[in-house]
Amino acid sequence: FTKADLLFANDLDTLLPNYLVSKLKNIPIVFDSHEYYTGVPELENRPFIKNIWKSVERFIVPRLAYTITVNESIANLFYDEYKNKFAIVRNIPLQPPVIKVTDIDLFKKENNIPADKFVIILQGNGINVHRGAEELVAAMEQVQNAVLIIAGNGDVIELLMQMVSGFKLHDKVIFKPRMQYDMLMQYTQIADLGIFFDHAFGTQM
Repeated sequence: FTKADLLFANDLDTLLPNYLVSKLKNIPIVFDSHEYYTGVPELENRPFIKNIWKSVERFIVPRLAYTITVNESIANLFYDEYKNKFAIVRNIPLQPPVIKVTDIDLFKKENNIPADKFVIILQGNGINVHRGAEELVAAMEQVQNAVLIIAGNGDVIELLMQMVSGFKLHDKVIFKPRMQYDMLMQYTQIADLGIFFDHAFGTQM
C-alpha cells in the first residue's frame, strides 16, 4: 500500500512479490541479480527448493525489461537461458579511507595474535557453507608458522569451530566476530595475506 514510482528486486528471493506488485500497480521493476541464485551451494543438496526458485526465475525473468547483474559470466547465463540481456554493474567499492595501525606488534598483542606468525585473514558477512572456508581451515593443519584469522559471520562458522576443535588447531585459527568497519580494516592491515574464494557456479573472480 506504499506509494512507489519504481520497484527494485534485490536477488531472486525478492523478485516474485515485487513482480506481482509491479503488475498490480503498473509501475516498473528493476531486477538486481547479485549472484546466480539457482546455482549457489546452499541449494546444491535441496533439489525441491532449487526447482521452486528456478520456476520463479523461468516465469518472470523473460518478462523483465530492466535487469542488472554483477559480471559478464552471470549475464551470459541469463542470456543463454532467457534471451534477456542483463546490464553489468560491477560490485567494486570506492577506495576506503586509510586506517593506520601505528604499532602493529601492540595491536597483535592486544588482540591475542602471535607477533612472530605469518597472518592470513578470511573476512566477510556471509562466510557460508561450501564456499571454501572448510577447505581453508582443514589446510591449516599442514601450514607452519602461520595463523588464520576468520573475521565475520555466516552459517558455516559453527562447523569451522568444530573443525578447529577436531583438528586441534586452536593455536592456528582465530575467530573474530562481526565488527565495525574501522576495526575490521585494522585486522586487514596487519594481515600478510587475504583470501577470498567462492564455489558458486557462474562466479567470476
